[in-house]
Amino acid sequence: EYSKALLNSTIHAIYLRRTDAGYNIRSIDSTIASATAIRADYKAQGSLWQHAVPANVKQFLMQNAAGYDEQLLWQLICYRLRILDAPAIAQYCQCSEGMENLLKQAVNCTSLAEALAAISQKRYPASRLRRTMLQLLLNRPRCCYEQTQPAYIRVLAFNDVGRQLLKECKAKAALPIITKLGKNPAQG
Repeated sequence: EYSKALLNSTIHAIYLRRTDAGYNIRSIDSTIASATAIRADYKAQGSLWQHAVPANVKQFLMQNAAGYDEQLLWQLICYRLRILDAPAIAQYCQCSEGMENLLKQAVNCTSLAEALAAISQKRYPASRLRRTMLQLLLNRPRCCYEQTQPAYIRVLAFNDVGRQLLKECKAKAALPIITKLGKNPAQG
């Protein structure tokens, strides 16, 4: 998603392979940690996060009380869920196939963590539910996202036959065809 947003931008992305700490790992075992672990340690007023962030970030966080109150966030989300009916909730991006009914049930929970534990399932993972709740809170219905047209065609894989077909398509396609994000023609 980040790469898509940068396509018509002057920003050049640098892609780095993840090392040491895996995605969403909650422990800090070295100077490289996941953002999840850093946020959790910072929120718990621990000190391990200080060794896992750059000096300027550490200085900023030490001088400013950054972060958010998850309980307040949950209260605001509940407010939105209570004032909207299920069909209105269904108009939000990523809300489909009955998710709106689960979200309406979530208002009976006392915390965001409890709500996610109660309503997340294989069909609706917690990450998707969080994004949908944030879109509800920010009042960003599906139509805001559907107005954006694709800026490019992204090919994930191809074989030798596909390579020849891609060559022909690149000459005729109305949108740029990207096979390697590092070689994005829109970024120069």
